[in-house]
Amino acid sequence: MNRLFLILASLILMPLALWAQSSSVLLKDATNQEPVSSVYVLDAAGRVLTMSNERGIVDLSQIDASLNIVFSHSSFFSERMTVSEAIAKQKIDMTEKLFEQEEIVVTASKTALKRAETPNQVMTVTAKSIAFTDPQTSADLLGRSGEIYIQKSQMGGGSPMIRGFNANAVLIVVDGVRMNNAIFRGGNLQNVIQLDANSMEQAEVIFGPGSVIYGSDALGGVMNFQTRKAQFATDKKVVFSAQALTRYASANSEHTGHAHWNLGTKRLAWSSSFTLSDFADMQMGKQNADTLGIRRWYVERQGDKDVKVMNDKPYLAIGSGYNQINTVQKLSFKISEKAVLNYSFHYTNSSNIPRYDRLIQDNRLTQKDPAKITPSQGEWYYGPQTWRMHQVGLHLSNANKVYDQMRLSVASQKMIESRHTRGFNSANRTDRVETVNVLNINLDLNKKLSEKSDLFYGAELVMNDVASKAERVNVKDGKVSGASTRYPSGGSTQDFFAAYVQYKNNLTEKLTLTAGLRYSHYWLNAQFTDTTFYKFPYKEANLNAGAINGSMGATFRPTENTQINANFASGFRAPNVDDIGKVFDSNASLAKVVVPNPNLKPEYTYNFELGFTQKIADRVTVGATGYYTLLQQKVVLRPGQFNGKDSILYDNKMSSVETFTNDGKGYVAGLHAEVLADVTKFLAIRTTLTYTTSADQSVKDKTLQLQATPPIFGSTSLMLKMKKLRAELWAQYQGQSVPFNEMSAEVADKSFLYSGDTSPATLSQRIPAWWTANLRLSYQFNKNVQLNIAGENLLDRFYLPYGSGMPSMGRNFILSLRASI
Repeated sequence: MNRLFLILASLILMPLALWAQSSSVLLKDATNQEPVSSVYVLDAAGRVLTMSNERGIVDLSQIDASLNIVFSHSSFFSERMTVSEAIAKQKIDMTEKLFEQEEIVVTASKTALKRAETPNQVMTVTAKSIAFTDPQTSADLLGRSGEIYIQKSQMGGGSPMIRGFNANAVLIVVDGVRMNNAIFRGGNLQNVIQLDANSMEQAEVIFGPGSVIYGSDALGGVMNFQTRKAQFATDKKVVFSAQALTRYASANSEHTGHAHWNLGTKRLAWSSSFTLSDFADMQMGKQNADTLGIRRWYVERQGDKDVKVMNDKPYLAIGSGYNQINTVQKLSFKISEKAVLNYSFHYTNSSNIPRYDRLIQDNRLTQKDPAKITPSQGEWYYGPQTWRMHQVGLHLSNANKVYDQMRLSVASQKMIESRHTRGFNSANRTDRVETVNVLNINLDLNKKLSEKSDLFYGAELVMNDVASKAERVNVKDGKVSGASTRYPSGGSTQDFFAAYVQYKNNLTEKLTLTAGLRYSHYWLNAQFTDTTFYKFPYKEANLNAGAINGSMGATFRPTENTQINANFASGFRAPNVDDIGKVFDSNASLAKVVVPNPNLKPEYTYNFELGFTQKIADRVTVGATGYYTLLQQKVVLRPGQFNGKDSILYDNKMSSVETFTNDGKGYVAGLHAEVLADVTKFLAIRTTLTYTTSADQSVKDKTLQLQATPPIFGSTSLMLKMKKLRAELWAQYQGQSVPFNEMSAEVADKSFLYSGDTSPATLSQRIPAWWTANLRLSYQFNKNVQLNIAGENLLDRFYLPYGSGMPSMGRNFILSLRASI
């Protein structure tokens, strides 16, 4: 019996004894006790000796026990000690920096690169940051960075402005696939909210032209969203993890539920995410409130009539709520250690989304008799916004003479959107539905040519097919009749083929040069078969052209703490189906209609930027980037004619004709500055500021600002972090705009939202400056449970962001709970 006891005791204690004698050290996050991977072990000269694995374990057995070492990670404070001291501790808690600074970026070349070798300005938002900031949508995810300006025409919206560009002049990429399609329009777009912020592993934004790597539309920047990958088991036969989130926000009674789980073996892995969000009508701020943009009245259908009902809660945006569902499913199969096959499925669908800025308009701009002023619209809403993507990808890392890594991706997308409009007391509602099917094929390869140089190259094929339908429904008797389609009724196609190459060379330890070249060719065909409503002077429109883009950049690191970047890049945007073949009302209150122009050409940009980053005493980082972008052949909206007439009948209303032309030329210039200061391990300050100016030099006798040019804006944060508590007090702000008579026509036409009319006195006014005070707290009970509490716009200020058609939220309290296993 005693002998059996000794044997059992030996079996139990032997692993502990071996661990005690082990030269391995476990590195953990001090807050949640999760392992920290990719921690470098450096010697006194900064040379990398080894690195922690995905389980946070680092082996020090091959390093002299008396050597002084540093455990270094970009997101954690460094820990210094001797090897023998580290082995004696066996476990080291790493204290996370309050503001994350990712050293690896992928957007600039479609493969992982060190930030120190990237000449572009890049912003990174990690999953950990998303979990702390709790954004309602992916547009909010970007806006809360303080580096990207977000415009909203309705609560179910969010159009990013990047370096003076927006909508179809900035590119959205999801898991390596471009989301922009043939009907991405100018003005403002809401498609980014179709992506689920809760399913993101990381989001990166490259500022400035990205056309060499990504092609058309990447003029102002590229937003690269990377959703969670399926994780394989490593040291176990099966690994399982799961997370859940529930969130409530008071200003729009948000109720969001999110669940994610991952099941993996050593060869097969499955990742699954679901999110359901419901948003009620939004509450605006009441302090310093104006009467403009508020919901003074709303339209209610009573019997067979529309009735204007006065709102006894004018700061409640009646008709702004909506709901949305998202899911992301991923399967990964490890064919071998050097070959992985991936499949992913993305799906999102929303309810109807009311177009708030149209629903608060009346006809006062065209009706001089006060007794005859009525609401402009009885109904105006987007139908369910549906986006679906199937993607199959193959990743090979079997290094050979052609490549070290190869990624092949084949994706099929389907997008359905619709617009439903009915004038006040009109019996007829017009329903216009657009369906776009897209095939994306991407081949991306990289090859290390030498110890100092790398080559990145690839090809892309994109095929768009657009179908446009319309009908008119009598809301009284249900009868259906024909209506004009938004896009060519006979269907439209737009195809791209492109090839690119990019070269990177670390000439010295201090200097890295990059250069790239891309050729893109595109074809467009639009069939104007139905002439029932408009007698088009042509039956079809065709485009067949190519574009060459290039870039050259340099990063210079004169010291360990200093980096200077310089970059020149050209960008282009091919006219799409929305530019060539659209008929729509650009402004119902001013009775304007946009008609097709089949003669459009590509628009080009030429951008130069210069930036620097300086670290001071390993505690303070100061950075700034200035840029100048020249625009040529920019597509702009101008007064036009249709069949020799400057006005036509559109939806039973005589409307002045506008059309897109290539008359635009001008420039965008700006400066972005940022300061990060780790005052202590527990207290940090971050300030970011963005200034943009622009000029449309194509307008005679005056210079106007381009549309996507917000006033100066930024944010300032004070962050406090203790072992389990994290707190942030921050302010977001915007300066006042230029006068309306110096803005682009697209923004100036909205001056009535800010002042009620379009008189000369109004046009000399400016969009006011604003700022908000906000507080956020997060408490980590243990590694499995996190509670977030936040108060946004604590002073309940009323404000209208630049270019937006509705005010922002008033005082908003947020409560969220996250749990994981």
